[in-house]
Amino acid sequence: MRYGIPELFPEKTASSEEIIHRLNHTFPEERFEANSVTGLLEEKEYIRVAEKLLTFIHSPWILISIDLEKFKLFNEWYGWQNGTKVLSSVGRTLDIEAKRAGGIAGYMGNDDFLLFAPEDKVKVKELYRSIHEIMGQYGVSVAFQPSFGISRVEKASEGLSIRTLIDQAALSCKNAQTDFRDRILYFDSHMVEETEKEYRFLSEFRRALRSRQITFYLQPQCRASNSSIIGAEALARWQKEDGSFLSPAVFVPMLEKTGFITDLDKYIWDSVGKWIHDWRERGGPFLPVSVNVSQIDIFTIDVPAFFKDLVKHYDIPINSIKIEITESALAENQEKVLSVVKELRDAGFLVMMDDFGSGYSSLNMLYKIDVDIIKIDAFFLHFEQEREEKGIHILESIINMTRTMGLPIIVEGVETKEQVEFLRTLGCRYMQGYYFYKPMPVRDFEALITTEDAVDFSGFTFKANEQFRVREFLDQTVYSDAMLNNILGPVAIYSWNGKDIDIIRFNEQFYQMVNVPDFQQRLIEIQQYMPEEDRQNLTDTLEQAYKDHMNGATAVLTFFRGTGDSLRILMHFYYLRDKQGSRLYYGSARDVTQITLLQKNIEMITRQFSECLIFQIANDEGCHFEVVAQGIEELDLSKKELENELNSGIFYTRIVPEQQKMFKEQCLGALEGLDFSSYIALYNKKGERLSLYIESDCVEDSISNVACIIKISSP
Repeated sequence: MRYGIPELFPEKTASSEEIIHRLNHTFPEERFEANSVTGLLEEKEYIRVAEKLLTFIHSPWILISIDLEKFKLFNEWYGWQNGTKVLSSVGRTLDIEAKRAGGIAGYMGNDDFLLFAPEDKVKVKELYRSIHEIMGQYGVSVAFQPSFGISRVEKASEGLSIRTLIDQAALSCKNAQTDFRDRILYFDSHMVEETEKEYRFLSEFRRALRSRQITFYLQPQCRASNSSIIGAEALARWQKEDGSFLSPAVFVPMLEKTGFITDLDKYIWDSVGKWIHDWRERGGPFLPVSVNVSQIDIFTIDVPAFFKDLVKHYDIPINSIKIEITESALAENQEKVLSVVKELRDAGFLVMMDDFGSGYSSLNMLYKIDVDIIKIDAFFLHFEQEREEKGIHILESIINMTRTMGLPIIVEGVETKEQVEFLRTLGCRYMQGYYFYKPMPVRDFEALITTEDAVDFSGFTFKANEQFRVREFLDQTVYSDAMLNNILGPVAIYSWNGKDIDIIRFNEQFYQMVNVPDFQQRLIEIQQYMPEEDRQNLTDTLEQAYKDHMNGATAVLTFFRGTGDSLRILMHFYYLRDKQGSRLYYGSARDVTQITLLQKNIEMITRQFSECLIFQIANDEGCHFEVVAQGIEELDLSKKELENELNSGIFYTRIVPEQQKMFKEQCLGALEGLDFSSYIALYNKKGERLSLYIESDCVEDSISNVACIIKISSP
């Protein structure tokens, strides 16, 4: 049977209609029909014709796979009628190009087309623009761009089949869809390697799930004021058979790209539910665990139904699982996500918006979505120095936005003490990050939360409108410089050129605090009016303030008055900027001379005591102990060691078991104003048993937080 260029593609180029006519004329026993919408050959007939055509080519040809991306969504937005018009227009455009170039166009169904033609005859970029303009008639641009994937064949003798060329072009088309700038991509053999790599990875992933190589770690979420644990986040971990870990930064993006992230998420959710059930059965203290829900999960499974079934199956409280949904999930389909969040919250689940501020419409999200907690990342505090100030202002704005909605905030990714202190000044009460704890195996987490005083069961709380922004307060309230100076107290601007430190500006309160006759002379090289040991302390503090823009640095410094006495000043410096080779600093000051003298006098007095004196202090954050005089020599404990043991709970373990409960009850009773005295038996570091006499004196003072003074002595 003769079937090829001579019959179907003579020198004079032909349209699809003409080719179909010739096919039916050449093969009357077979019926070839064009698609009614596009006017092109459909998949089965097209492949048969193109396969025969391939055997006759003797110069480079290309096969273009064309995908009208998100065309189903296009139909929803603009209607099926307009969608049909687009398909018809694209088919007509391809048919004209095929006729001009001497090739053949086809329609594969849905929104997929093919064009097979001589490479030197096809104007690829012009064809792309033509199809893009067809879509653009309806006011769309980036979201509904076509994508072109192109495979190439030199000549028939290469032995490639039309099926292979179609597969190569389709693979190129898929990869082209990841780039909004250039959506025309030629096939490269590396694409096959990447595809095979993905296949091997997914096969390994399935085996890892079956063999339980994948598990979850828990990262504690903490109350910033005392580092107590209020909950945890479950994070996926993949430990291979050889004991090594595959980083989530590697496997999570791959699973998201391929759509298998839902398999991982459901596995982790189920594992967390099972652990919560088992942990409760073992009598462990209850803390809620948050799990991550991706936008792929929301659009592929019934998330609310899954979690409802999960808590029912494992018989666990509905508030034992918190659900984190990223802000970016709302960009795809707000109505769907809003519906899912509402159904979860109506069922009793606590929902958190994760990565708030990372998307493009944070204000809009706050307005539209009802969630219980906002999670933000400390990313803005990780900028290099020249961009740090901008990051701080952005973070402040995000936090202020959430506060106006009366929502608790938890900041994750917190890594340093400086970040903790700065975030606390902004009103952030809850934090998560390496500064507190790294993600840890479940067993380590269990041991951690069974430690006395490590856990806070009160959870997330927030009292709306309890704080104000200082800038807003000043703008609306301050009416004079005198009022502002009284609010600020003694302040000055300092200049440091690396050697000398000068005061270049100051306010009236600063002048009155210093109160020396030669004040103007003392503004230059202020370090000469300090003891030698404090000069280094001053420069070290300024250097620390330069390194920590957010929090500055504090020191208590001594200055000679010139009258035989000295002034002790608590100074807090903030770096401002560089100017003409010097660094400028803002410094607040407070005269602590009398307080310092009082502390020294107390220290001298307490040295005369042979007994150990302890303050039991109670405030809103709880109860703690402060050792003010002596350690316990019999136990070989210094003041500092004893204080650490009392506040960590280790001291109780020294007491013989039969008296531990009594001692705790006595300390609790002291907070209620009940004095006590008794002998207690303890073990020293060598394990030797000895006896000490303990007595208390409760303090009734409306000013001090000291609730009780405890004295420990030898019998």
